Amino acid sequence: MKENSQIVITIRRQLGSGRAYIGQQLAKKLDISYLDREIIRLAAKKLSVLRR
Repeated sequence: MKENSQIVITIRRQLGSGRAYIGQQLAKKLDISYLDREIIRLAAKKLSVLRR
């Protein structure tokens, strides 16, 4: 894979599915960033609509 390639993995949300844990472990194993709510916060900040 090219060094500047981007990987996006989505995991469906369902109560009790372990989505966050699975996502974090997968990101760690693949040595990639895990972004959950963080991506929304970053986008809001970039668009100057962050309220906090």
